[in-house]
Amino acid sequence: MRQYFTGFFTALCLATSLYFFISSDSSSSEEVNLPIIIEDDKGKVVINSESIRFYNKEKEEILFVGSTVREAGSIQIKNNKGYKVVNLGAWYGDGFNGNGSIIVNNAYGNYGWSVIGKVSEVHYQ
Repeated sequence: MRQYFTGFFTALCLATSLYFFISSDSSSSEEVNLPIIIEDDKGKVVINSESIRFYNKEKEEILFVGSTVREAGSIQIKNNKGYKVVNLGAWYGDGFNGNGSIIVNNAYGNYGWSVIGKVSEVHYQ
């Protein structure tokens, strides 16, 4: 009788373990990705799953390397006042679908000059 109970209990444990193993979905478990923060007297660097951001000692963001809303890569350089002076990335709009672009602004972030990787003939008409 004792062997029957041991066998039944073992089978019950194996069946329960098998049920939990099959019903678990590893993709549904949410992983916690905390940002990596490196800070010293010259500024701060924040690294997360989408970007790397550099800050000066006045806590102004001066460099962004990461992905945009459209999941394209982007590099944005800002001056010490926090104005975006250079933007390298993919251009969407005006008939361009992800071509490379460089935008250079003045010291106050106002448009200065730009070029898009592939320009159509219609662009200059």
